[in-house]
Amino acid sequence: MGILEGLVSGFAQAISLEVLPFLIVGSVFGMIIGIIPGLSGHFAMAMLIPFLYKMDPAPGIAFLLAAHATVAQGGGLTAILFSTPGTGQMRRRCLMARRCVSKARRVLLLVLR
Repeated sequence: MGILEGLVSGFAQAISLEVLPFLIVGSVFGMIIGIIPGLSGHFAMAMLIPFLYKMDPAPGIAFLLAAHATVAQGGGLTAILFSTPGTGQMRRRCLMARRCVSKARRVLLLVLR
């Protein structure tokens, strides 16, 4: 199998209907973990590992990647709306949100981030 055939096969597996539910569930799980202050993407991945033992490789990797990728978005929600940075990465966003005193400006900051 050549490089191009491997890339095409990987993209076909990534957009298949078998993987899509795992992407959605992983994203929701990652968002929930990100909203809780102090929990990071590494924690989300550690929580998901027991579920991966019986899964196929493609949905399992999609599940992990979706959860890890959306943790930062959940941390941004709490940093902007409640001025509570969950991780060190969100301190700057928390300071930006404090400058946007009104609720409407905070919602605008959520949309523009």
